[in-house]
Amino acid sequence: MRACPPLGDAVRNTHDAASSSVNTRWGISDHDRHAREIQAVKCERSCAEDHTHEVMKNCFGRKQQGALALWDVATETGKLATAVLVPSTKTTHLSHAAIQLS
Repeated sequence: MRACPPLGDAVRNTHDAASSSVNTRWGISDHDRHAREIQAVKCERSCAEDHTHEVMKNCFGRKQQGALALWDVATETGKLATAVLVPSTKTTHLSHAAIQLS
């Protein structure tokens, strides 16, 4: 074998650079398009919020960030209105996200 496959960090960095490019047919990057789609989620009737610990197994860099759980809020349509990594299940760690959500 003369060549090795790229490292995971190199693949992730290349993907991030490509998704931030505005050289698309519409002139908007995938990152900005996804951010606007997330910002358009609204709740009409009900929502549910919880802490999820199992999803942290797939989170890259969770130990460096000090993340223990993911706090999320789902709307009646099943879309996520917010999702933030938190170091504990205390309300003080998710209060900024809850204020921004309201």
